[in-house]
Amino acid sequence: MSKERLYLFDTTLRDGQQTPGIDFSVEDKILVANMLDDLGIDYVEGGYPGANPTDTAFFRDFAGEGEYGEKLREGLKRAIPMRRLGQPDDIPGIVAFLASDDADFITGQVISVSGGLTMHG
Repeated sequence: MSKERLYLFDTTLRDGQQTPGIDFSVEDKILVANMLDDLGIDYVEGGYPGANPTDTAFFRDFAGEGEYGEKLREGLKRAIPMRRLGQPDDIPGIVAFLASDDADFITGQVISVSGGLTMHG
């Protein structure tokens, strides 16, 4: 009998935030993320930096210096197929292309700038 590893992925901090009547503060999100980590959850989806002020502040504060910040950054790198975090310099090339004549027949596209994370199965 082969033993396969089951990986747990929790979306409480993203999907739960979208539940009517739920409004996590940055402190709430940090507390929940730490609790999930203590429980051994492999992946905790915390939201999307830049999507709203709370998510941006959560990632800024939680991904700061220290043990949890390092764990978060390393976990994200492992989850992203390109094995690195995005940088501001990753954006201008696609913007320039979409604004150019070379893209004049492109319509209605979603361009994922996630290093493959959102397309990774």
